[in-house]
Amino acid sequence: MTPTVQGETLVYRQDGQEQVLTVGTAAWFAWLETASTFSFVSEAGRFTARREQAGHKRGSWYWKAYRKQHGKLTSRYLGKSETLTLARLQTVAQTMVAALDETAPDTDAEEARSPAQAAAPGMQSDALTPRLSTKLHPPLPRAHLVRRPRLAARLTQGMMGPLTLVSAPAGFGKTTLLAQGLAESGMPVAWLSLEAGDNELVRFLSYLIAALQTLDPHLGAVALTLLQMPPPAAAETVLTLLTNDVGSHERDGGDFVLVLDDYHVIDAQPVDMALTFLVEHLPPQMHLVIATREDPDLPLARLRARGHLTELRATDLRFTASEAAGFLTQVMGLNLSTEDIAALEDRTEGWIAGLQLAALSMQGHQDGRPPLHRGLSGRRGPATSARACPQLFTSDLHSRSVAWLALRCRHRPAGRQRAAARPGARQLLCRAAR
Repeated sequence: MTPTVQGETLVYRQDGQEQVLTVGTAAWFAWLETASTFSFVSEAGRFTARREQAGHKRGSWYWKAYRKQHGKLTSRYLGKSETLTLARLQTVAQTMVAALDETAPDTDAEEARSPAQAAAPGMQSDALTPRLSTKLHPPLPRAHLVRRPRLAARLTQGMMGPLTLVSAPAGFGKTTLLAQGLAESGMPVAWLSLEAGDNELVRFLSYLIAALQTLDPHLGAVALTLLQMPPPAAAETVLTLLTNDVGSHERDGGDFVLVLDDYHVIDAQPVDMALTFLVEHLPPQMHLVIATREDPDLPLARLRARGHLTELRATDLRFTASEAAGFLTQVMGLNLSTEDIAALEDRTEGWIAGLQLAALSMQGHQDGRPPLHRGLSGRRGPATSARACPQLFTSDLHSRSVAWLALRCRHRPAGRQRAAARPGARQLLCRAAR
């Protein structure tokens, strides 16, 4: 790996480990006395610097910059090690760009490509792929929601520590809770909705930095550039630069939150290890929130023992009796008796998705009598429903709806016949019957 200066930072390898230091410091000048070459990359330009000796190896040592473009090699004198400040490097880079532009043919597009475009094929797929901006925005809070002050208070409490974990199966309203609670808190939020493709480490870290840049476009700029260079810098180096940047950056908003939604799609040890490093080195003003259907492969026991972890789980996210009543009557617009609401809440055990599907099946019911709680006699909550029909936990709304009808109509022949008319319902009904 060629030592590289990017921005104000030098990244190099020593004794098999990547090291980082700041240009212009005493450590930088000491390193120059032992080095023989380094690359310089900036907005002003780029070049490769080599340490040479004057007078046919009898004189003093100095540094010289080289850059080849359009088949022409250009060189400029940099100076002795003690004169190589960041300003000097940038000045020489600009001078070399100006000299090359004077002789560059306009049609030579191949040579004029940017460093990212000239990267190795293995890096091009990420460096040149545009970011999907919809992954970086939290869902808008819905107009009609059940207010849950007890959970909002738990989220606020979690903002006092490094990590908040919201872990529960599908249908417990994790994303909705976070969107609502964080919007009401007024705290700045960086949001990243994860998907299966984010198991690739460079892509994951690139999106993580992009999420932070929605708060400030300058955050993590150097880390992101190093990540996209061929070969990319190690994850620990990138995250060290990122956390240092966040920790030293002056922000009017003070503390902020980074949300990683749907972390259960991540099944890659390098990503888990990178996130572990980030959690254990979070700057004090940065708070991480993870929403997932299953616990991530992080040192949760250690974080819990240190008091660095706030947890919200299925037992916390279930609707209480009063919340279920508000949801069914105010949000879903049903006119139900107290007994009917109590029966539905009892059978679903406050499982939000179950209550919603139940309400959808009852909307427009002609006889005014909700049949669902009778059809679910003897079965309670998402755990028993999942055992009877796992399709209730799929992301496919059609499969969940048919599965719910299967459970609802298992003891009602007329309803069973109606449900069986749906595509795919017969197989689900047979499974529910077992």
